[in-house]
Amino acid sequence: MSVRQRKEILDRLVADFQEYNLPQYITYSGYSALVVNPVLPRAIRKTYGNWTRVLTAVQLARPKVAPKPEPKPEPKPVVMPKVAKPSTKPAPAVSKSK
Repeated sequence: MSVRQRKEILDRLVADFQEYNLPQYITYSGYSALVVNPVLPRAIRKTYGNWTRVLTAVQLARPKVAPKPEPKPEPKPVVMPKVAKPSTKPAPAVSKSK
């Protein structure tokens, strides 16, 4: 593919990301469901190879267009409840009574 065709696809994708306010981590199926006239998979395969490379190209071309997802908060550490230790004293002997 020529550089001109790659640029046309990239410009179209950047416009779609801006117009529809799409997140950076969207899948192609989600993209095609939201956008009225999406870029066809064949054009993506010919120019970039796969959808992951397209997302990287959009992010590099216009960093402000596709905002990165917010980081998840770190989970709180699990506190194990304290368990009483069993006594180590031997059990009393049972005596036989007559």
